Amino acid sequence: MAIDVRKGMPSTRISREEFDRRMRSRLIDPAFDPLQDEIAKLIDAAWDGYSNARKAPQTRKAGRGYADPDYDLAADWIAARNAIDEAQKRHDEPARVKRVLLINGSSRSDQTCPGEISKTYRLYKIAEQALRERQSGSHFDARQNA
Repeated sequence: MAIDVRKGMPSTRISREEFDRRMRSRLIDPAFDPLQDEIAKLIDAAWDGYSNARKAPQTRKAGRGYADPDYDLAADWIAARNAIDEAQKRHDEPARVKRVLLINGSSRSDQTCPGEISKTYRLYKIAEQALRERQSGSHFDARQNA
């Protein structure tokens, strides 16, 4: 059976000028003023990677367990996959205490948005409280990472 690959979405590529504008938009603090030559060099290097579509500049062969073991797969993806596989093995150990990981994925904080707590953090706290109420003898670890 032939696969019908549908194409036609507009390009997501941006111009060199737009790339430069977006990169510099995060560097508006006056502390960056004396570093303009270095920033220009970094942006040039980043543009080279973007314009040559190097999404995964560090690759290695996918290896055993993949449909195409000779495929050049992103090294960071392989590392993430290995970490997930190891976590799954630990999770599946019958004698291991089951745990719940709550993640507050919001970048908003009292320091970045005074006067407003992020909805994600509020939901995190609701889930934490619900788990505490239901823990009844199981282990609950409510560590937070900044």
